[in-house]
Amino acid sequence: MKALTLTFLINDNNCIKTILFDENETNMPSNSETLERLAITLLQVLKADENDLKIQDLLNELNISKSNRMG
Repeated sequence: MKALTLTFLINDNNCIKTILFDENETNMPSNSETLERLAITLLQVLKADENDLKIQDLLNELNISKSNRMG
């Protein structure tokens, strides 16, 4: 598996100040086009898993572990 490690530096207003490519074992360039593709992909995944994320957030707030048992 190839790794891509990013560091997000955030200012006092919780806004992204800088994004650093710390490690990039992929064939993707370490540039803004790659960041854009990653952001779009993450948004698509979040939208597809929106209900699961809401359920997991609620369980986390209630300190409940989700069962992984099937059946």
